[in-house]
Amino acid sequence: RPIEKMSHLHQKTLNRLQQQMNDYNFVVVYRKGSENSAPDALSRNPVDEISVLNKDIKELQKEDELTSDIIAFLSEGWVPNDKRKRLMLAKYEKRCAVKDGVLYYLKIDPALDKEKWLIFAPPAITEDIIIAAHSSRFAGHGGVFRTQQRVLMKYFWPGMSTQIKEHVAKCQTCLCLKKPPSQ
Repeated sequence: RPIEKMSHLHQKTLNRLQQQMNDYNFVVVYRKGSENSAPDALSRNPVDEISVLNKDIKELQKEDELTSDIIAFLSEGWVPNDKRKRLMLAKYEKRCAVKDGVLYYLKIDPALDKEKWLIFAPPAITEDIIIAAHSSRFAGHGGVFRTQQRVLMKYFWPGMSTQIKEHVAKCQTCLCLKKPPSQ
């Protein structure tokens, strides 16, 4: 909507962009997303398009040892005998919660003073999440930082940063588009 106003000449607020735009004859018209589905899809997070339903997430989390242990600990107070597992639970218990049978992780962004609950992704879907955030037709091979930011809009898992870096480093499309080293 704010762009609509740029198609009209404003005497006081004329800037370089408006001067360049005035060379063309056009009118900007606002359309609701429901009436403009193709461009609207480009503004969506590609990670939202992953075809894993909440009930599938529940099942996948139950099948994974770490997430099932955290769920059992938070839901039933179950404490494992294995010291390594107890240390892992201690690491995640304060920032995890179970809602409707799904395990979530609390992401705290101190810079923005914001908190957000993310789905604690089991290993069975982490590669699919990365592909959706980096390689899908709407993701655009955005690099490590952008891929990680897209994933962190909805998901979290231990070792996520390393896994994303490895995926991007091996991405054939990205490797083909990189400039050869200068000699």
